Amino acid sequence: MLITIFYYTDEFCKFFSKEADKNLLSNESIKPFKSAMSLSEIMTIIIYWHHSGYKNFKAYYTKHVQVYLRKEFSNLVAIVDL
Repeated sequence: MLITIFYYTDEFCKFFSKEADKNLLSNESIKPFKSAMSLSEIMTIIIYWHHSGYKNFKAYYTKHVQVYLRKEFSNLVAIVDL
């Protein structure tokens, strides 16, 4: 199920990025933020959360994603409490 969600999310992100680039105004003075994870990976984790049964995203991410999905998402970011 995770791979299927990622596939469709990735296809959507590719299409959306092309359309956004055509229609959004550009601002050369602002550099885009470069994330360690792709937008498709981030969205897949969020969509998969809705199927997980966890009510709290932070608990889901720290107890499930970082433990069981590390192989699938090699560039996971760590949550740091401030």
